[in-house]
Amino acid sequence: MLVREKEQGDEAQCLELLLRVHRTDGYPLYLPADVPAFITPDYEVAAWVAENDGRIVSPRV
Repeated sequence: MLVREKEQGDEAQCLELLLRVHRTDGYPLYLPADVPAFITPDYEVAAWVAENDGRIVSPRV
């Protein structure tokens, strides 16, 4: 597993993972109306992702 800085092209996989976690674990409890903006907020300075075999992953999913 590789932990790296989130890149601009990661949004689709991050969105997919967020929705899977929400369906599986109920987190976050409430999704905002604009989910893509939630994972790429204007105030974001830096973010990291875990990657395994070229896919963004979560340790629990």
